[in-house]
Amino acid sequence: MNKQSIIVGVSGGIDSMVMLDILYQEGYRIIVGHVDYGKRSDSYKDLLVIEAYVKDKEIIVESLKVDSYDESNFQAQARKIRYQFFVDLAKKYGCSTLYLGHHKDDYLETYLFQQSRPGLYDAYGIKEESFYQGLSVRRVMLGMYKTEIKDYAIKHSVPYHEDSSNLELNYTRNKIRHLLQDYTLEEKEALYQEALLKNAIIDQEKEQVKQIDAYHYDVETFKQLPLNIKRRLLFGKIQKYDMTLKHIDELIRVLESKKDYTVKILDTFISVSYGTIYLLHFYDFNYTILINNQKSLQNFKKEFKVKFNFDIIIDNNDLPCIIKGLKQEDWPLLVEDVKKFKKRLKGKKVPKCLMNALPVIEKEDKLIAFAFKY
Repeated sequence: MNKQSIIVGVSGGIDSMVMLDILYQEGYRIIVGHVDYGKRSDSYKDLLVIEAYVKDKEIIVESLKVDSYDESNFQAQARKIRYQFFVDLAKKYGCSTLYLGHHKDDYLETYLFQQSRPGLYDAYGIKEESFYQGLSVRRVMLGMYKTEIKDYAIKHSVPYHEDSSNLELNYTRNKIRHLLQDYTLEEKEALYQEALLKNAIIDQEKEQVKQIDAYHYDVETFKQLPLNIKRRLLFGKIQKYDMTLKHIDELIRVLESKKDYTVKILDTFISVSYGTIYLLHFYDFNYTILINNQKSLQNFKKEFKVKFNFDIIIDNNDLPCIIKGLKQEDWPLLVEDVKKFKKRLKGKKVPKCLMNALPVIEKEDKLIAFAFKY
């Protein structure tokens, strides 16, 4: 018997109730997490079904009643509330795994939904395992079609309460679910194999991105990359999930056509300077490094070159010291004529994105000099 403690998300519908029974038969210590959004007048019956099932079983049931929410974005808000509830339960009971009852039809619904809204997806369909705030989210029924779940419920007398809102067509997913009911098993399998093939292509693209991932790229080299690789490269750096393909493609167009350009999206700085595209995070500029020997100096030089494609120069007599990024407003602390200094930097082809964090040497809380020749 498996005595691992797990959180199981159970709505009271047939999918999650069958999953609950399967996991119970496998011997897990189960904590059921149930959320009632109060959207249906009979939603209270969901919990009654769960409580009837767990009677005389060593299963803990925790329920959450949602009293208020924003009607304009219910689905997104409900998901957030639900997952936070599961995370809180995991902390309370010392669990690391959450089980959800998504099945193969849900996988296909998600795939068709994604097809209706073209975008740059990390994967099509539903992943068998994902993570949310450190919680492993597992979907053990992705290999079962809805018909198989119904057969299991009948064979094993698993009780459930049908969610009538699943029949409503006011949500896009419900419309897709309704259309999918007309698919034959052969058509569903063909659709499933199509999604798997596209996921294999995505995996290849992500592996290619991993191989070329860097802080900067030569513009001409960047231009030669396949479009989807460029898209995934930028999306991976930016991680702005409402950024459409249209936005990403426009950014690619700008990066490939402008000689001097800088934009900040969330915490990512994207810049074109002297034929080089820079993709840097805000913390790349906010550095303060203790350099106390030659080894630490060489390590910092190497790291700085990798990030900014720019060389650090420090006299050995300056060791030990601190190297930090100096903001433009602080330049007058080290240079008398800022205009001339900027002109020299331009002559040295210092990346524009580096202008806000030029490396400077600090000793005994005093700024000594910039850590490069200008």
